[in-house]
Amino acid sequence: GKLRSFKSAGVALMARELHWEVLIVTLDGTWQAATPLDLYRHLPGFRFKVHIEPPQSIEPFREDARAALEGARAVMERRIQEFRKQ
Repeated sequence: GKLRSFKSAGVALMARELHWEVLIVTLDGTWQAATPLDLYRHLPGFRFKVHIEPPQSIEPFREDARAALEGARAVMERRIQEFRKQ
């Protein structure tokens, strides 16, 4: 699997309107269940890994959503590499 594209316009809108912290969540293995039918085919025994980074300020996403998303993507890519070394 691979990371799909992120939508910076939607993130920028949410960052302006909401006052939440940001959680970067990395999932590895969900490519096996890209659709509900795929998920059904892989049950039972479907396994994937999840890691939730500590909460982060939303301010970087307000200032430059595209750059903040690139940073989030880099965090997720590093985490996936760690998952796959295990």
